[in-house]
Amino acid sequence: MVLAWLATGFYTVRASEGEIGVATALGRVVADHVPPGVHWNWPWPLGRAARVKVAEPLTMSVGYRISDDLRGLNPTPAETQWLSGNTNIVEVRAVLQYVVEDPAAYLYGGAEQAGLVLRRAAEAAFTEVLGAIEVDRALTSGQNVVLEKVKAATNQRLVAYSTGIRVVTASFKSIDPASPVRSAFRQVQDAEAERGRLVNAAKGYSNDLLPKARGEARGIVTQAKAAADARIQATTRRDRSVHLGARRVQARPQRTRERLYLEALEEILPRVRVVVSDGDANGKDVDLHLLQPP
Repeated sequence: MVLAWLATGFYTVRASEGEIGVATALGRVVADHVPPGVHWNWPWPLGRAARVKVAEPLTMSVGYRISDDLRGLNPTPAETQWLSGNTNIVEVRAVLQYVVEDPAAYLYGGAEQAGLVLRRAAEAAFTEVLGAIEVDRALTSGQNVVLEKVKAATNQRLVAYSTGIRVVTASFKSIDPASPVRSAFRQVQDAEAERGRLVNAAKGYSNDLLPKARGEARGIVTQAKAAADARIQATTRRDRSVHLGARRVQARPQRTRERLYLEALEEILPRVRVVVSDGDANGKDVDLHLLQPP
């Protein structure tokens, strides 16, 4: 009889089910993380062996009840509504996934109430986090921030309550403004999205136009500088020529007059007909003053 009784103390922890065993003797936990395999513990009533699935995540809803949602029942406002930091009402439906982190604490700290404790801890976390953020950010870009803060705050409470569970993921099933103002809020969001689109389009046009305009401006400035340099050089050459001409006239006035006279002839003679004769009808010589400088 004793051997048969002792034989009832053998138990199996199954790895395929993701189980961890917890063994107790005389009401005290003697092994809180029994690995998969065949083990022995004092049989009942001296001892007890329990198995807990720790690998499979469990699900808890916040803001609604999964069973009511499957039946098409809407949650009450008290369940689904929270107050944001700027005193706007936000309707939240969230899903938390959690795992058993401490099998002993989970089993002997109230496994039957672990889900309810998690719901209340998450509701308190949502109240704290949403009460510190404006509704616009909570409904748009701040959703991930809200979820991360809620997860962290919920886990802190679960540790304080010694539940043995831990939230691993948090996600929104829906997060919306209150039903009476939902349509108006959507219109505001659409208008802000359109404004963002127009601003981005204007920035794109500006980014495309400004480099071209700057390039054209640099080209115009370069051309103006080149024209200014050419004019300065021409003015310098003119002033130099005038100065040298005046100096030459002062130095050799007769030779200058002869050179100017010859240059004038070079321009005039190709356009006139010139006849050279050795005398007139009376046999007198012709004095061609045109060919002599004055």
